[in-house]
Amino acid sequence: TAPGPVRNPKWSPDGTRIMMSMGNPTTDPPHSSLYMYTVSTGVFEDVVPAPGLDENPSWSPVKINGSYLVAFDSTRWDIFQYSHHIFILNPDTMTIVGEIDAGDGKSLHHPTWSSDGRYLIFDMYDGEDQELYLYKFETGDITQVTDNDIYDGCASWCWHW
Repeated sequence: TAPGPVRNPKWSPDGTRIMMSMGNPTTDPPHSSLYMYTVSTGVFEDVVPAPGLDENPSWSPVKINGSYLVAFDSTRWDIFQYSHHIFILNPDTMTIVGEIDAGDGKSLHHPTWSSDGRYLIFDMYDGEDQELYLYKFETGDITQVTDNDIYDGCASWCWHW
């Protein structure tokens, strides 16, 4: 039983933990934090407490530097404007190990790892349109994947093809 309203629960690749967003509707503006549930202990931990919205966790499918990492989007630097950045969390050490920011006025959402852990695909809203983008960890390059007048969001990878 979670201590609050749960959104977007995601199992770790090894099946030992669940990462989720847990809302706090009593704050103004409302915010949510990432919580991790450890199956063996039944314990919920607030892993990145901060004001803002921490949403859409995604586990890396492979270990990176010895740990499964979690990408998530958050408004922690801009809680009143709702401009999301993508953060990379090491849940083993409870530390933020990376951040993806595309600049002012851009809001990044729904990060999803590639099966080899080398890329993230996410959607970015620039105030007018929402398109899909690819982030390459080796270079830090962000490449636009779609370009049209309709909503492009919540992409996923087709693994093991």
